[in-house]
Amino acid sequence: MKYAVLALLVIMACPPVYNWSDALVDMAPHGRGADVAREFVEFLSKASIRTDAKTGEFFDTLGKSISRFQISRLYESELMRDLPDGFKGVAFYGRQGAANYHMGLTDADYGRVNLSTPGEFFTQMGLKKLDDQSRGGTLFTGTIAAKAVFGEFSHRNAAALTEGVLKVLDPENIKKIQCLKERQNRHIQNESLQVVAEYYKAFPQSTDILKQYIFIYHSLVRRYRHEGREYTRSHFRAMFLMDKLRADYPAIAAHLDSLRHFYTVEISVLNPQGNTVLSLTFDSKDDFFSFYAYTTGGMVVPRDQNENPVFEEAFLPSQMENAVFETRINTLVNVYGLKFISQDIKGRIAFNLGPQKGRVEMTLAEFPKTLVTGRLGSVLPAWVIELAIPQNMGSIVDEFFDTMTSSRDGKGAFIAMEWDESAKNGVDFSFFAQSDFLDNFYVRFAMAAANYQLRTTGQARKEAASFVEGYFAALINDLNLYSANNGQPALADAAPAPAD
Repeated sequence: MKYAVLALLVIMACPPVYNWSDALVDMAPHGRGADVAREFVEFLSKASIRTDAKTGEFFDTLGKSISRFQISRLYESELMRDLPDGFKGVAFYGRQGAANYHMGLTDADYGRVNLSTPGEFFTQMGLKKLDDQSRGGTLFTGTIAAKAVFGEFSHRNAAALTEGVLKVLDPENIKKIQCLKERQNRHIQNESLQVVAEYYKAFPQSTDILKQYIFIYHSLVRRYRHEGREYTRSHFRAMFLMDKLRADYPAIAAHLDSLRHFYTVEISVLNPQGNTVLSLTFDSKDDFFSFYAYTTGGMVVPRDQNENPVFEEAFLPSQMENAVFETRINTLVNVYGLKFISQDIKGRIAFNLGPQKGRVEMTLAEFPKTLVTGRLGSVLPAWVIELAIPQNMGSIVDEFFDTMTSSRDGKGAFIAMEWDESAKNGVDFSFFAQSDFLDNFYVRFAMAAANYQLRTTGQARKEAASFVEGYFAALINDLNLYSANNGQPALADAAPAPAD
């Protein structure tokens, strides 16, 4: 009884806090955020894919040839069919069944397929050979066009969820969160990391699984003051707990060990004034992911070159209509001692998040010369020895990426995503990507390296499927805690396949 009284006194003493569960619920109107999220997670949780024999044969053939991959070989394959505008390619249709996601090759055309049921998916991939003979290889234009029905999940939900997270990280809200600190959390040295503990409390079942294998408590979430205004510096860092992974998922752990020191990707997003909006790092070393940004009042706050916040340039994610940002990317790929270093790759991200339709477009603008340094080690797999690395590898890489940046008459390779909420049966999602590709030695080398380094064993795939299945089941249970729909399943049954 006395513990109940103490808990009541703590609740009464603490001011209202905007917590992680509030950010989830506020993701959709009328407090239906958890139901919208659950619908999306349900789709992902049932995404074990079943294919017909013809489709399985296609993927088997592609998998066997990828280590000796050439764009020309794929283009001439009997698996490719004629598409409009001189392209050759393949198309896939997918639909959600009761227990599995069914996907197969189809002869239907992208422009003639209409999707209406949540979970339906159609994609078409094409290649067109170009007549340009001025480069050291055969030139192609490649496209991917895809569309799907997402149920209720849209760009506005994503923006609202992002703003909710930023409200949790508001400096004034973080001060209130400290009031919720419990005896068992006194080991957390940085007081602001109580926000992480609150996330674990809000979603107990799914985070009980994650925190066994991922450590995040070396992150830094701190309140600062500049020119009389408070803001939060959030530097979230995540690392794998390898000993636990080796004990429970040995094949996954072995795969991660094989990737150690293979790659590093650093991404900075800058506003038109040249100030940094956020920074991301993906790494195959200790911290496999990190995120760094300034926030206040539910807004993202850019920072200048002196790491000071620029409050007058702060913005809300939901108000990004015709917003343009620049990306700066640094990469390092280490293939058995041969290092490929690319610094200051420039790109462009354009957001247009309207009330019913949203679009995000990413363009590759500039790819500086790649530094190829180091030398291959003494112990090499057969695929490296067979390729006989040429002396002018750097210029071969540069020519490949120069082709991508000069795509679309100099506009650059690009990816676009769109959401349309005007459909009756759900949110229509579409994806389109286009780039020119040069079929030279670099393609063969890069695909062989990726195939060898990234391809997982059958046991690792089984372990990953088991982990994902358990995690999604736990996450759905957590989302049910905040459901406005009493946790009822949201997905409809399978739709009929489009006519070929």
